[in-house]
Amino acid sequence: MVLSKKGSAVFWISIVIVLVVIGVVAYILFSDRSGSSNKILDSNIQGDSSESITEIPSLNIGPCSDSDSGNNYYSKGIVENINVTLIMKDSPDARIFSNKKASIYVDDGSSTWKDVELGKIFNLGFGRGIVTNITYFGQEDSRNSVEDVYLTLSDYCYNSQILVEYSCNDKKEETYECAKGCVDGACTN
Repeated sequence: MVLSKKGSAVFWISIVIVLVVIGVVAYILFSDRSGSSNKILDSNIQGDSSESITEIPSLNIGPCSDSDSGNNYYSKGIVENINVTLIMKDSPDARIFSNKKASIYVDDGSSTWKDVELGKIFNLGFGRGIVTNITYFGQEDSRNSVEDVYLTLSDYCYNSQILVEYSCNDKKEETYECAKGCVDGACTN
């Protein structure tokens, strides 16, 4: 088959356009969208490009409040509306089973695993949270992750001496060693 110069140019331009379209489609299908907030990557178990995005309902979180007015080690406090986000990677902090189910490691002194589901509120011995995002690429893939937003956290004793204290001030946990021991989320006097 012999092409004229004009036919040859059209042929090569068509090839370039097809390659550009393939590149754009591949970028859209395989680009990392995990940086977007309030969206959930909903891909199949193999983690291929067949995905859809689902919106999480608005959380309507009010101002943070702390029942013991901050870092009071001698009174058990409950912090409401703390809105702390924690992202855990697959193993050792989380086990991701699918794009909707995971298990998170709870390091509260008991060293237990808590099964969680996307979009559902879960309760822990020291608080309450909701899973807002699960990214699943495949079984035991290091890119797997689960994102939780903690809504309520209460002070608790990690062991008989160590208190884990929460406050609205810095929105993170602080550990404190109690001189006379820790009982029911507070240091003893």
